[in-house]
Amino acid sequence: MKKKIIFVLTLSLFILLLGLQPSPAQTKKENDSRFKISKSGLEVSDYKKVVLLSEMDELYDENIGTGNIGFTEAMIRKECESRLREAGLELMSGFNRPEYLSINVSIRFRSFYVLIQFNRPSQYQVSGTQYMKYGAKTWQRWIFGQHGYTAEYIRETLGKLLEDFIDDYLKANSE
Repeated sequence: MKKKIIFVLTLSLFILLLGLQPSPAQTKKENDSRFKISKSGLEVSDYKKVVLLSEMDELYDENIGTGNIGFTEAMIRKECESRLREAGLELMSGFNRPEYLSINVSIRFRSFYVLIQFNRPSQYQVSGTQYMKYGAKTWQRWIFGQHGYTAEYIRETLGKLLEDFIDDYLKANSE
């Protein structure tokens, strides 16, 4: 009887330990950087290279006489490129990478908003089924305001949001 109990306990322990061992596929998946769990949504393998997409749209009311305040998409790109380069990041053109930084500035009459988003592929599981989404927004900041008929305030707002992104991005990729 004692031998039988020891055998059952040993067999149970063996089965338990066997169940705790990761499968070879699971071990391979855990070591693959594409499948690591993201803490901030900003981690990338070659973080020094950034794809930048910018967009601006504006709408003015001629009846109110706000006119064009002189803020252009070229100004957005110049500001963004300058700050990203100062941070030691290299700009890539087009969709050479699956991760990209998107900047949108919209001016509507006397108001504006600046939206900055970091997009990347994202893998998730629902009810045992794996899904992959390209262009998932993993970091986002925006500010709404009134521009006071000057482009400088919008440029400063864009700069503040870019600083927030750069700080978070470098921190996430230095760990």
